[in-house]
Amino acid sequence: MSDAVRDADDPAVQTRRRAYERVATDAVELIENLVHDAPPPLPARESAAAPPPARRRGRPLAAASLTASVFGLTLSWLMPLAMPVSILGSVLAIIALRRTWEQREPAWWGLGLGIAGAACASFWVGWIITQLNAVSAG
Repeated sequence: MSDAVRDADDPAVQTRRRAYERVATDAVELIENLVHDAPPPLPARESAAAPPPARRRGRPLAAASLTASVFGLTLSWLMPLAMPVSILGSVLAIIALRRTWEQREPAWWGLGLGIAGAACASFWVGWIITQLNAVSAG
């Protein structure tokens, strides 16, 4: 007996054929049809069962150097008291550049902006010193 004739006598096959002949309107019936016709699930991969990798430490030094340098540069336009903040940003950037796990780009930006902030603040220090000398001489 051929497979087609044997399948025709099977009641499960006949039920599925009848389900295709008429339109399924019930939500449960639709889901059952989809489940019965769905391909078997793929076997799970071994890598999916592996635990997630351990979380790496944060990279706070590069971000801290960039933040301190931007703050120091912004304040150096107004007053020379921002020079320690700019120098702190530059020192943190140098330390971050020495570490291999720190991000490089924020550290380089922190170093550059820290040097620029220290230069702007030193201009104000020089200007204040010349003004004080002019007042005391005059």
